Amino acid sequence: MRTHGKLVFSTHMQSPTRMSRVLMRSISVQRLCDVTGGRKHTLTAMPKLEARRRYQVELLP
Repeated sequence: MRTHGKLVFSTHMQSPTRMSRVLMRSISVQRLCDVTGGRKHTLTAMPKLEARRRYQVELLP
């Protein structure tokens, strides 16, 4: 059980798509709309660094 948990955690941490989704989920919808001008899908599909470069914002709360 322990090994299985570690495996899942390790895979989770190494997956950029999944991590980016987790990061995006931590942002409030209002802030996300403010940053993208209402186009939520644009920022959601974007990696954190790309979003910071385009919108000059820190995505982590």
